[in-house]
Amino acid sequence: MVSAAERLPRVHRAAGRRAQRRSAWVEGILGSLQGLPIDMVVAQAHGRVSAGLARTGAVVDAHGLWIGATALAHGLESLALDGDFDRIPGLRCADPAGS
Repeated sequence: MVSAAERLPRVHRAAGRRAQRRSAWVEGILGSLQGLPIDMVVAQAHGRVSAGLARTGAVVDAHGLWIGATALAHGLESLALDGDFDRIPGLRCADPAGS
């Protein structure tokens, strides 16, 4: 899963050719993925995960929390480049490096 909201600000902060290259790269990736809606099932998962993290004092950034909740709600595995998703109970994570 990829969050467009995480990637698009970098496009809009760039200028000129750099902005065009970033935009083409992000849109190319996002165009090849199927979007998943934030519906009531995802919102319920988000609420459960958010409350659980608050109880334990664990922190996951806002984008990561929505991505994790969406993956949980849809029974999907998340592709993790950092350790944020390890803090979400029940979330299965794939390691892109295969380690």
